[in-house]
Amino acid sequence: MASLAHVAATLSPSRRSGNPPSDLRCVTTVRVGLRERSRLADGNHNPAMTAQRILRRLAAWSLGAVALLASPIASAWTDHALATRQALSVLPAAGEAAAVPAESLQTFVRAEAARLEQVLAAEEAWAREHVPHYPPRPDALAFKAAQPGDVVPRFLAALRLNPGRR
Repeated sequence: MASLAHVAATLSPSRRSGNPPSDLRCVTTVRVGLRERSRLADGNHNPAMTAQRILRRLAAWSLGAVALLASPIASAWTDHALATRQALSVLPAAGEAAAVPAESLQTFVRAEAARLEQVLAAEEAWAREHVPHYPPRPDALAFKAAQPGDVVPRFLAALRLNPGRR
């Protein structure tokens, strides 16, 4: 890049002897012109680069569109039970199993509270011993069958589930 002294020396004598503001504008214009020429030489504003930029932007927009279109696929988990029943119905053990009556979570937890307490305690002990970096469940959240109060929120807290999530 040319120095400012070189640029000032290349100006015509009539320009150099004029008013300081006009000389200043002229030098500034020449400096900006030199800066633009150096940018073209560096490749920062090379017209050939615009095709690459367009392709990058097109790729980014395409990935965004794919992500938006794939989101209904991710919500397929809500119908997981229907697909699981069909997939497992061909197994002899599933085909011969007796139908299980539907019941509310509260009814199930009340009826199985003592067994649930044992199973959850055993699972927690196993995870603490065998799973690296396992964040232990706080003992205050442990499910106790004999503890007074509503069983469903205590059961969900022991499982570390959000009780407000449906």
